[in-house]
Amino acid sequence: MEDSVKEGLICPICHEDQRNVVNLQRHYEEAHSSEDKAGFQALKGFFGKAKRRLLAIGDEKIAPTSGGSPRSSQALADGAAAGAGVDVHFEPQEFGFSRSYLRQFKKIREDHVKRTVIETNTKIIRLEKMLKGIRSGEADTKSDSKKRKVFEQSIVQWAADNSVNTCLFCERNFGMLRRKHHCRLCGKVICNSCSEFISLSFAASLAETAKGASGKAPVGENVDPNPDTDIRTCLACFGLLLRRSSQLHDKYSKSPLVQLYDRMMLAMQEVHNLEPRYLAMAESLIAGEQTHSLSMAQDLKHRLIKQFELIDQASKRIVAMVQPAIQQQEQKQQQKAQKGKAKAEANDQVSNVSERHIKLHMQIRAFAGGFLQDHMVTMPSLPDPQKLKMLQAERARRAEEKAQRDREVAQRAMEQRRLELERPTSTPSSAAVSPVPPEEAAAPSVGWQPKVTALVNAADIDQQDPLLLQRDVLRGYIEQARKAKKFDEVQALESSLKDIEAEIARSKKL
Repeated sequence: MEDSVKEGLICPICHEDQRNVVNLQRHYEEAHSSEDKAGFQALKGFFGKAKRRLLAIGDEKIAPTSGGSPRSSQALADGAAAGAGVDVHFEPQEFGFSRSYLRQFKKIREDHVKRTVIETNTKIIRLEKMLKGIRSGEADTKSDSKKRKVFEQSIVQWAADNSVNTCLFCERNFGMLRRKHHCRLCGKVICNSCSEFISLSFAASLAETAKGASGKAPVGENVDPNPDTDIRTCLACFGLLLRRSSQLHDKYSKSPLVQLYDRMMLAMQEVHNLEPRYLAMAESLIAGEQTHSLSMAQDLKHRLIKQFELIDQASKRIVAMVQPAIQQQEQKQQQKAQKGKAKAEANDQVSNVSERHIKLHMQIRAFAGGFLQDHMVTMPSLPDPQKLKMLQAERARRAEEKAQRDREVAQRAMEQRRLELERPTSTPSSAAVSPVPPEEAAAPSVGWQPKVTALVNAADIDQQDPLLLQRDVLRGYIEQARKAKKFDEVQALESSLKDIEAEIARSKKL
């Protein structure tokens, strides 16, 4: 029997079957840690036999290549040496046929992530039910351990003890020295070495944060678990909960630098939202318009100033975080100058890290300063109430002067039309004709000119508003210019028509 060949993961020293690689490594470290030299020689002989056997099989099975030369055992030896950690150099090879497995990888990864998320959510739901039972006294360990066991089995079904003989993770046999335990979240049978305990505080914070009931992240560590009162889990369930805790911690917790930077960026975004409205209001008030009120513009300006103050304060606090480092760096530079070059080179690595950290904070402050210079310094000021009244009065005066000029132009146009109607060539039933517009009219005086057409009756000239009459005349000119394809004249006439229509609308309001 001693000469029989054993197969499997056998210890090269004591020849015990360890079943898997993890047990073999653990067994070698625990039982043969003091036998390094002997173990190394045994492992060397073990791998040497395996390599020779593989080379012999390779020489028999590998056929010649397309070039006619078979793959030599030396190439297999080089591959085996490379697997053993030996540095092997290969000749450069051309890139051959390739195939992308990205789609298959995404599909497998998506299924794995979905399965992991579902399993983790299931564990958290069971954990929450167990916490409710413990808090309500339904699973009180101190008074009755059997009562808690029945409650825990009602949440998840436990695997039968007689159906499992080895631990699920370490695969060691159960016995008098290795008792069977059950995971409270999946019900599988495990040993004490492959189980972990979750403290009630950690479980409570994890369940509350997973539900969204708390804005804080759960504790990052499972602090002081108590086997008598806390929850026993297997390594797999414990790993899923720790992974979820780490994800929630990264989601909810931010460093002070990131918090200040986010606050500053929110203030900048608010400035971008408010600034166009303020600029439109300020431009309108400075022009003397009455579209916006001065009080609304002042309120908007106060909101902008408040955001500018938040940006300035956040950037100053960011710089203040590295102020001690700046002072320490200055002291180190002085010490380097005094102690010499050798001592300075010893501290180069530390000072470089500090410089990068300081540079980041200073660049954020410079970015905030540039933003304030571009938006706050160039922000137009609002006129005071007295000055606003003066601007509005001046605008009203200019508008009245323009309207008076328009009326005079229309009056001259009507006089000219009367003269045309009183000529001998006219008949009693003839209609009034539009004269060639004077220099003040919108039609060009050089080049193309509109034809004189009948627009209004002679009896209605005295009764019609001059502005309305001038509007009708311009509309006729625009129609003629479009038919003649004089687009420049159309644009000029339409601009004049808009001014007259605006004046008509303003006069109606008055």
